[in-house]
Amino acid sequence: MPIVYEYIVDEKYSENWSEGTSIFHNPNAKIPLDPNLFDDNIAQHFWENDKIRSFIPQFHAYQNLTTNIKLSKK
Repeated sequence: MPIVYEYIVDEKYSENWSEGTSIFHNPNAKIPLDPNLFDDNIAQHFWENDKIRSFIPQFHAYQNLTTNIKLSKK
């Protein structure tokens, strides 16, 4: 089951470019990608023996919703 998560995004928040990225390796590629070129935040998927074998990081968002809230002082 999916786990609900949330972040407060402000000027202190940082995000790695690879968060939420998935790479599907082409089994017929003339020049295949080396899986070791990518960091551990990337999900990698391989087609092997008529099945997909996936390596997914501990946290890997596959859906999100962004809500923008403007705060004002009264």
